[in-house]
Amino acid sequence: VGVSAVPDVHSFDITEKEQFIILGCDGLWG
Repeated sequence: VGVSAVPDVHSFDITEKEQFIILGCDGLWG
């Protein structure tokens, strides 16, 4: 089992055209 401590982060500017955002995670919390 491989678990990476390095996050994969993406960012973008939110403008008035965006109506919603979706956040997701497939990592382990604890």
